[in-house]
Amino acid sequence: MAPPEKDMSFFGLNRPEYIPAPEIFMAELAWKLVGEKVRKEILDNGRFFGIAYGPRSAKRKEDIRLTKIVEQTDEFTRYSRDIKNILCLSQEKDADIVAKTLSEEIEIHSSGKMVRTVALPLTFEAAMLQDRYGVTGKRAPANVARILEQVYALGGGEKSAAQVWASAIKRASGQGLPTWVERGIASISSGSYGRSSTSGGYSNRTKQDFRQPKWLTKENRTPFFWFAQSWQRLCSDRWINAMPRRRWTDWLTCIARTGIATAYLFEMHTVYRLVSSLASDREPGDVLESLRSERSRIFIWDERKTRAERNVSPVINKLVSLGTACQKFLQDMEDVFPQPLKYDNSPEGLSEWFVAARKEVDSRPVLKHKIAEALDSENVTSASARNVGEVIRYSLRGRGGSQMLDLYGMLRFVRPYTWVEPGQEWLVALASLCSPQREVPARLADLNVSLSALGISVSSSTLISRLETYGLIRSSHDADDAIEIQSAFY
Repeated sequence: MAPPEKDMSFFGLNRPEYIPAPEIFMAELAWKLVGEKVRKEILDNGRFFGIAYGPRSAKRKEDIRLTKIVEQTDEFTRYSRDIKNILCLSQEKDADIVAKTLSEEIEIHSSGKMVRTVALPLTFEAAMLQDRYGVTGKRAPANVARILEQVYALGGGEKSAAQVWASAIKRASGQGLPTWVERGIASISSGSYGRSSTSGGYSNRTKQDFRQPKWLTKENRTPFFWFAQSWQRLCSDRWINAMPRRRWTDWLTCIARTGIATAYLFEMHTVYRLVSSLASDREPGDVLESLRSERSRIFIWDERKTRAERNVSPVINKLVSLGTACQKFLQDMEDVFPQPLKYDNSPEGLSEWFVAARKEVDSRPVLKHKIAEALDSENVTSASARNVGEVIRYSLRGRGGSQMLDLYGMLRFVRPYTWVEPGQEWLVALASLCSPQREVPARLADLNVSLSALGISVSSSTLISRLETYGLIRSSHDADDAIEIQSAFY
């Protein structure tokens, strides 16, 4: 048996793949807490390999368990009876109408490529009405819960993203979601699985087994830090009890998809710039300073420019292709360069790794030729690069569907251009979560910090114009950065 490969990555992120529905994030966090044993029981010990909410075509895969309760079944009769008792209805036909409406209202189609639907993860039980296997139809899809936890840990997140989310749902006062809806969803869950609610038995385990490099967690302008901070703020009582649960859930999926996409873009940029600089004569301090400066302006958001001038597709393609090639170069040279994880406990670890790696390059001239070969592969797209590119592009693009217009995308795409044009709710959520407390206004400077953490450089005129249009500007001062931004819920 071959020995396991050394970890030559800087962040330890699992390899991703296209995520057809952002609601899968919450589904997988729920399953992570409940455990594989419960999931196997629900899958009838191998009869099914995945779970989805409903079909999108007449063709149905028999090995995927569908949890949507449909009319003219014994499960629907029981479910309707539960609704009748919950709402104290006198007529069975009224209960049937409410039961059917609820089961359809929580159904989301999300992406035109999906062959099965998902349920809105408004509650813990609703999140468990699907999993990544059933929605993607794959036997071995990417572990999105683990990726989410890795990004959360890299941002210095406490406990786990799953536990923070589940605790928020459990503590919620009920102001954002009518009690009868919550009980009705629980009835769908118990009817679908033939068992009582599964939300009470999840694990409270908080131990992290993910990397948290000190040189990374000390920085507040990274997508990892932004994600962990935004996730914790939105999952606080101040937020979940002040918002309609549907809106709160949408904001959470917005944070997840934005955080995941920008984290991988950050990874690609970091490894590309570090490896390419190993063959140069630049001082380590200059290399790292340039790295920090460049990553805050990967995307340029300036609505005064034309679409062609704002096109970010070439930037994404270049970073993904070269970043993947440079990561493969490091992996191929695992016996030459030190593992980055050995420097995780040092606040200056990245600089120390770079100095050590530079010594190896200086002592072995052939390595400069190998680095040049890696950098010549910009137009060669590997399967790994394609997967990373798809995650970045499709997570950040607005998704238009038959049900609604996606207001939570950051990029807009009209062939052949992709440019920064955030949906209204994306900017509202981002701006609202800039303040540590919901009731306290943030400043424009705080929003610019968040945007630069995600790799976005924006002109003041563009940003202020958008905020004024959405009614988020509270007051104006002499300096633009001191402009106050009011939260969407205060």
